[in-house]
Amino acid sequence: MNRRPSHSRTAPVSDEPHGVRPLRWTLTVLLALQAIASLVPGPLLWGINHLAWAPRPAGVVWPLLGILLVWTWLGEAWGRILCRFVGGALLGCRWLAYGLVPLAGMILFGLARVRTHLLGDGWLLSELIAAGTPFSGYEFLSYHLHARLFATLDLSGQAAAQDLFAVTSILSGGAYLIAAAYSARALASDSAGRTLLYALWIWHTPLLLFLGYVECYAFLTVALLLCGAQLVRYYEGQAPPRAPAIALAIGLFFHLNALFLAPLLLLALLRPPGAEARSFARRLLQLAGPPLLALSLGVLIYLLSGYDRDWFAADFEVGQRFVRPLAALHGDHGLLSLVRWKDFLNLLLLLAPVPLAILVSTGSRRARTSPAEAGAAPQPRTGPILLTGCLWLLLLMAGVNYKLGMVRDWDLFAAHSALFVLAAWLRIRPHLARGAAERWIGVIAGSAIVLTAPWFWLNAGQERAYRRVRATIADLPGTERGYAFEEIGKFLRARERTAEAIDAYRQSLSANPGHTRVRAVLGALYYNSGRYDQAIDAFHEVLDRDSTILLARETLARAHAKAGHPDSALFHARRLAGHPDEPVAAAEFHGELAEAQGRIAEAAAAFERAYRQAPQRTDLLERIGGLGLQAEDHALAERVFRTVLRREPRSVSARVGLLIALWEPLRDRPPETLNAAQRERAGEALALLTGLVREGQASPGMQSWRPAMEAARGGGARR
Repeated sequence: MNRRPSHSRTAPVSDEPHGVRPLRWTLTVLLALQAIASLVPGPLLWGINHLAWAPRPAGVVWPLLGILLVWTWLGEAWGRILCRFVGGALLGCRWLAYGLVPLAGMILFGLARVRTHLLGDGWLLSELIAAGTPFSGYEFLSYHLHARLFATLDLSGQAAAQDLFAVTSILSGGAYLIAAAYSARALASDSAGRTLLYALWIWHTPLLLFLGYVECYAFLTVALLLCGAQLVRYYEGQAPPRAPAIALAIGLFFHLNALFLAPLLLLALLRPPGAEARSFARRLLQLAGPPLLALSLGVLIYLLSGYDRDWFAADFEVGQRFVRPLAALHGDHGLLSLVRWKDFLNLLLLLAPVPLAILVSTGSRRARTSPAEAGAAPQPRTGPILLTGCLWLLLLMAGVNYKLGMVRDWDLFAAHSALFVLAAWLRIRPHLARGAAERWIGVIAGSAIVLTAPWFWLNAGQERAYRRVRATIADLPGTERGYAFEEIGKFLRARERTAEAIDAYRQSLSANPGHTRVRAVLGALYYNSGRYDQAIDAFHEVLDRDSTILLARETLARAHAKAGHPDSALFHARRLAGHPDEPVAAAEFHGELAEAQGRIAEAAAAFERAYRQAPQRTDLLERIGGLGLQAEDHALAERVFRTVLRREPRSVSARVGLLIALWEPLRDRPPETLNAAQRERAGEALALLTGLVREGQASPGMQSWRPAMEAARGGGARR
């Protein structure tokens, strides 16, 4: 009896589609590197060592799953599932692709929200928004619109600013899912092509920008995905040249980073599709017009909102954002250094490992395309244009000066990395048409999931994300490392982890010793944790570098007082006295110090300075009245306590103070010697005493004054 041949669980060599084996080996190397990197949690392999913060077995088991998908029947089975449910059911149904899936995605993005804000400029931007800063020039309208919305909603505090960024990030994520589905449907008519392109855009580390990520790149990422997709459609005769230009214009309206892809439009102008019938002038108008219009509109909104020469200087000159746009050639972190290239390779491993693996492993061979397959092949100029754009991005990524260090400024080119996905997809598309598409999709999409999922998992956990940032910044340049530890210190202070915050600020000063602000914060942490001698040393160093920092002077005075140095405390409090910007708390503390040393006039003057700045503080008036009683200046005390009672008629302390101020000058005088005005004052004192007794607020000593008061009120006459 004839038996059907059994099918092997692994694809036979003879059945191997052209190009799969080199790609398999390239992806296997990446997955093996992921397993090795799980043992190296520091800065050496920061672009792929996300599993270093997972339980140890995961560092082996998870990459092994990816290798099984690459080399066994599991990959083809996985590809078959994706083609059926993603390319067929999801992308084949508009209400799923553009409705239900984006809504479900936004829910998942919220659940997996990033909570550390230590990557990119997230912490700084939320601080600026909370402080009411309306502009951040380089972030352009993306930042400004967040600031306007924050003010319109009457929000306050840094946490509210971070929540606002998180909400807009998640909403942008919904738009991204719609844009990815639309572009996949528009670029590929077959289920396999749609599935692969959509999967590569979803299992893509820049998706983190939509997981509540605090930055200004979310809108930009959506726009640049559409720009790349429309550029491909233009070259394939499916869209006019204005389509990619409009998408880039939308991105440029939100963020100046969109300019990084502007050379692609220049290439499209100089090297149009072969079938392009439009004139050069018409193409120039359609390609350059929308971006220029968007940029002009954004600048106009800025100017109408109050942006001026001073803001420009702060953003682009004093702020030093563009003082050194390119990395130095020499030095420990220059273009010729090993550290620089180590970080560059890690950035590529983080942003686009699978697309770059496709480009590398299929670059030396071309699939021979039959006439029947020609419809799946890209037009002759499409691939080279995108590859040129990729090379341009690689040059920028290698040469730009990352002001936070590459490990934290990873998001600078995250929005642009959709271009790598498009270039890889165009390279692989002819192979899909030749058969075994499910195997290609299973191998590629499976590897993408295994390589990128740990990145999302890592950043969804606050503690592990914090530990990852702290471990990977170890070899940053001094200034960048100092700034990173400063933000780590802020993160820890916000969570009241004082001991760890102190260590972070000390690390910051070790990397950047001249940072006065950090030293001042460290002194405050020492003070708040009761380490007064260390606080004194820190604040003396601060004031030696910059004697104008008033808070440092005030806290130094307080530290001296806590450490038992009253004379030194009073000395530094006096240095603040009368300063135009003297804080209320500093003037009040000066008063307390002077009062404790019996310097009544000095104390009263200090409390008066505090009261002039905070006239709603009636307690300061009462302190002045109390000092008047101590100095036996009863007239002063009476005036002050009467002022308090006009504002707070039921104030017990003010009534007691006024009672004493009225009665003390009279109590030792014989009743018969009092004149009418004095007897009236005695009567007022008696009325105050009666009210206090009725309320249970009079001490026994005060109650003993009643007979004498009654006698004084009557001028000595017996009742």
